[in-house]
Amino acid sequence: MTHRFIVDANLPVALARQLSRANWDCIHVLELPGLTMPDPAIWALAIAQARTIISRDGDFAQLAVASSSGPSVIWLRMGNVRKSVLLGRMQHEWPKIVLLLDAGERLIEVR
Repeated sequence: MTHRFIVDANLPVALARQLSRANWDCIHVLELPGLTMPDPAIWALAIAQARTIISRDGDFAQLAVASSSGPSVIWLRMGNVRKSVLLGRMQHEWPKIVLLLDAGERLIEVR
């Protein structure tokens, strides 16, 4: 199964680049026209483009739980960590994350 991703502004652009280098279709909201997008616009874009949202924002997690449809959300709950730690953790967790997405999980928490 092919997955597409959108990385929220509260995460480094380096995460989107790391996923893109691994041949995943991944964009960062800061790379889109307008530079800032409110959460409802990101949600709508994720639906329109069939993308999974990757964010630290708990609002997306709440939307995923409250909605019977819509995008999947990867909720990063590891707190304030260095970019290198975050990227390493995501690289380590990525195979498990993909398996959960393939199984139809709508909310995946990474701690």
